[in-house]
Order: sequence, then structure tokens, then C-alpha cells
Amino acid sequence: MRLIDADALILAAQQEGAYGYVDAKEIADAPTVDATPVRHGHWTHERLVSTSGGTYAVVRCSECKWQHPMWETKFCPNCGAKMDLQ
Repeated sequence: MRLIDADALILAAQQEGAYGYVDAKEIADAPTVDATPVRHGHWTHERLVSTSGGTYAVVRCSECKWQHPMWETKFCPNCGAKMDLQ
């Protein structure tokens, strides 16, 4: 499977005056896009002890182990993992 650049394909069809019609050869010759697989993860909740003796809560990414204060986001700010796993 390859991902094609649909915008470039539409632009090429419009420039040729094809009125939006694209044949199989044009699709086969269409430029591809660079895409990376989506990483999926989840937040783990932890309590850490500070050097002053107090405790504080953090969430940690299951993919890259990056941690930050207690708020969850839909994506990890560090590695970009989509946080949709349980």
C-alpha cells in the first residue's frame, strides 16, 4: 500500500482540463506522501516523592515513559503517541 498526495492529483487533473476525471495511469503515477505509523499508548498515574519529602502526582506515557504534572492530553507532548489505549 502507498499513500498518494490527493491534492497534487486533483491539481494535475485540473491543469489538464480533465474536469476532475482521473484515469488509472494518473493514479498509479501520483506522487506519494511521507507518513509515519501512529503510536498508541495510555497514561499511567504515579505518585512521586520529592527531595523535600512531599509527594506529587504525575502521569507517565506508556510509550516513551515521559512524565509531566497531573493532566492528561489526547497525545503525548514528547513522542506524539495517541492516548487511546486503556
